Amino acid sequence: MAERTIVGVDFSGAQTSNSTQVTKGVLRGRDLELEPCDALPENLPCTHNKLKKLILDLRSDSVVALDFPFSVPWAFADALTDAQKKDRAFQMPDLWGIVAEAEMDYSRFEKLRNSFVERHGEVMRRGDANFAGPYSPLHVVNPSMLKMTYHGMRILHQFRKAGCRIPPLPDIKCKGPILLETMPGVLLRTFGLPAVNYKTKNKSNDGDPEAVRRKILGGLESKSGVKLKNFDAIISECIKNHDKLDSLVAAIGAAMWVINESQFLTPRKSIPQTEELDYALLEGWIYAPKK
Repeated sequence: MAERTIVGVDFSGAQTSNSTQVTKGVLRGRDLELEPCDALPENLPCTHNKLKKLILDLRSDSVVALDFPFSVPWAFADALTDAQKKDRAFQMPDLWGIVAEAEMDYSRFEKLRNSFVERHGEVMRRGDANFAGPYSPLHVVNPSMLKMTYHGMRILHQFRKAGCRIPPLPDIKCKGPILLETMPGVLLRTFGLPAVNYKTKNKSNDGDPEAVRRKILGGLESKSGVKLKNFDAIISECIKNHDKLDSLVAAIGAAMWVINESQFLTPRKSIPQTEELDYALLEGWIYAPKK
């Protein structure tokens, strides 16, 4: 198996904060050699711009796992297109283009969401029903998914224009790095490791989320089948910072996808009641191994 660059991203909707965390490494066979420091480039004021530079500078065979919803539920997609007086959207790039337009600022996006949710509730995406744990991209409280979704869609618009491959979209002429939607909580559940109570202090973890993070870190290699080289260089940061841990879990998911893509649940072309692939092409899809 050829050497591949692997990147895991815990994405923040805050453009200027340091909450976005990245784990980068090189995969050789089943060995993922981790870089000991934050992979985001220096000397750029905006964290999202740093992330764009990192990904667009990668080799074309690199695989990046990004922890945010790549799109919105079908019904809200229709509301977005109606609001912008556009033809109906059929795939994610149609929506990314709408959200990336200058007049669709976050305030307008949020107002459209609020109006929609008042009538329909926080609708889930079709593919998220395959997993335990996902929130609707329209969710706004503990955690707030909406801002991540909005900024994520805007950044994906630029990545697609630059030629990044974004499953399950067809590649067409795209030859850039592969970008996968992921969710660390879903991956951790697949591994049989704690997927909750590792971020904040509460009664369920006896006020010690670091202890839960240690348990997760202790089981990642054996449960995922990915050998982590240079693990000692980042383990202390993962114990202190749950966002860094999430970026590591995302990177492991990307490595597993490279090692054996067939172990992942992918959108099915035809299943009872709905066309799952049609929904995934518009709404996005969380990539995680089959249970």
